[in-house]
Amino acid sequence: MVLEGIDDALYVRTATPLFESSIGAHWRHCIEHYQLLLAGLPIGRVDYAARGRDERIEKERSVALEVARNLAREIMALPPVNPDHALDVKLETSGEPDVWAKTSFARELDALHGHTVHHYAMIAAMLRHYGCPADRAFGIAPSTLRYEMDA
Repeated sequence: MVLEGIDDALYVRTATPLFESSIGAHWRHCIEHYQLLLAGLPIGRVDYAARGRDERIEKERSVALEVARNLAREIMALPPVNPDHALDVKLETSGEPDVWAKTSFARELDALHGHTVHHYAMIAAMLRHYGCPADRAFGIAPSTLRYEMDA
């Protein structure tokens, strides 16, 4: 895990104006989306705007590692979930309060994956800016990596 390879100071560092947010802020943002998806499974509703914005995850690398490991265990322990498991997701871009759209578990998981890769790309750019090595594939979409391998 990338967090294991950096120190606490780098985890919370910002380099304004290039990076307004820290690695920790991006990490927390992603973690909380997955937490909300899992919390929404039993009730069939997911509101990604309801993130807790837990500053401990953002500012304490050890907490972030623990939360990430626990989340991975929770995901691995899920009983098989029908990919078509129906969910409603609250739309943040509608401009109206309480607008919900029909979706599925598979669609949301796929969207979260793409969202996470996007944030990983920003984290990779930060690491490189700070002079830390970042795996070339970190933050690159799997479809892009497959395309590059086939080219």
